[in-house]
Amino acid sequence: MCEELACDNIIGMADTDMMSRYGESIKDYMDAFNRRIGHVHLIDGMPAGHLALGDGVLPLDQFLKELEEAAYKEYISLEITCDRYYLAPEDAVRRSLEWLKERIGEMYVDR
Repeated sequence: MCEELACDNIIGMADTDMMSRYGESIKDYMDAFNRRIGHVHLIDGMPAGHLALGDGVLPLDQFLKELEEAAYKEYISLEITCDRYYLAPEDAVRRSLEWLKERIGEMYVDR
């Protein structure tokens, strides 16, 4: 679709929830979008669920490794929308940010 539109301002987004549901990887998305990924929804799940990082079973460390291998430098956002967090969303976000800081370093989180 991006090639058909021939627009330089259209980029792809990878969503680890949907990737996991269909057995896809970050590499698959990088290949499909000619490495033009500008946003990643980093989500945990079972495989679905939009869970806080570390609360599910998705291979999040593998996703981060694939992003590093692709020299990805764009945005990563959390998409924590499971109803189990509605009464205490701050805790889910805090734990997810701590999970990320342990893996990618504080200088990349909260920019």
